[in-house]
Amino acid sequence: MFQIRKALVGVLAVLFMLPAAAQSGEWLLRDANVVTMTGAPPIASQDILIRDSRIVAIEDTGRLTTKGRVVEVNGAWVIPGLHDMHVHLGTEQMLAMYVANGVTSIRVMNGNQSLLELVSGVADGGIFGPNIFLASPLLEGQPPLWPQSEPVTTPEQARQLVERYASEGYRAIKIYDGLTAPVLAATAEEAKRHSLPVVGHMPDAIELEQLLVHDPASLEHVGGYLPGWFSGGRQACDIPEWQLTRLAGRLAEAGVTVVPTLSLFHQSSNADSRELTRAQPEFNALPPGITGQFWLGATPEPGSERARAANCKSRNAERFTRALIAAGGSILPGTDSPNPWLVPGRALHLELERLVAAGMPPEQALAAATVDAAAWFGDKDRRGTIETGQPADLVVLEANPLEDIRHVGAVTGVVIRGQWQSQASLRQRWQPAAGSEAGL
Repeated sequence: MFQIRKALVGVLAVLFMLPAAAQSGEWLLRDANVVTMTGAPPIASQDILIRDSRIVAIEDTGRLTTKGRVVEVNGAWVIPGLHDMHVHLGTEQMLAMYVANGVTSIRVMNGNQSLLELVSGVADGGIFGPNIFLASPLLEGQPPLWPQSEPVTTPEQARQLVERYASEGYRAIKIYDGLTAPVLAATAEEAKRHSLPVVGHMPDAIELEQLLVHDPASLEHVGGYLPGWFSGGRQACDIPEWQLTRLAGRLAEAGVTVVPTLSLFHQSSNADSRELTRAQPEFNALPPGITGQFWLGATPEPGSERARAANCKSRNAERFTRALIAAGGSILPGTDSPNPWLVPGRALHLELERLVAAGMPPEQALAAATVDAAAWFGDKDRRGTIETGQPADLVVLEANPLEDIRHVGAVTGVVIRGQWQSQASLRQRWQPAAGSEAGL
């Protein structure tokens, strides 16, 4: 997990509320093929009228007029804004990268006081970036893996922390390793009292059934809860298929949402994919401390035990995800950006590709990143579809993503909180000025 080591500057944290200073006025997006994600088929040649950050009308091209600006998209494809359901925050350039790649909403999975303090200062929309849902700092046992974590060793301490995080404005409680069964129970009970979802890892000292009784809202990654993830102290490569099928069926039955972060495992195991990442234009805009010291330092040497383990993790993650898809389980896309070789925004395109490679139809993958993600937030009436009255968070694509999910990467423009951003203007937001150096 990537952890910020310096204070964040200019981070947008709107917590899924429309900012007070959102763009007013009216304008028209003309001649779009609209993928509404309502269950209806795409609608050809549509005009979308946007006013004060919301969609106010959708009609056949030529039927709507406006005194405001008209943006011609000439038959391009328009989808709802995408969600990345597992990220960590870095530089201001990264925030712009999310939006430039069509990711208009992110779920940040490790909050801190600096982020909370920024929420009140930027909720008026003064800083550019995606909508942010902020989870709490990690609840870890003793000793904590992360130095910034506050160890939680007693039920009373757990209750006090959850109450504090609720009062501070976090939107979910994130659990991590080292929690005992009594501490987990107290955490879940207090979170429920405050109507906060419990999300995160399955603590290593807890059995799956002990966790499921507390109704976690999401399980992150694929690992600790897989049977035989490790065998004889080594990363296992061949977990029996029946075990994966049984686990997938149990999680589907329990209604637990899984965020498998397939892209995280894929990038650590696939040298060719890492080279493609090097060629992405955003790569050189990332701080050298990330792309060099962090990413290269975490990359396994070919033929090493670390490389073997990375390959096994990736294989098992995809096999389990395939079983979960077959079982009808709830799956949402998340990337863990900016972990190694995961460029903010672009990594979500890879995540959707890996979900499709694991057996998810393109339409289901797109739904997972839009309407299903919005439903997880209890936000289905506010975003995730293209309908009259919805917030105007939209992505303009060159081609139909329902035919090939890779088309989500062909972003030509984005509408965020009702504001049109061409790809050229978006690039200016994340690309360092000549002679400057990106950094944390």
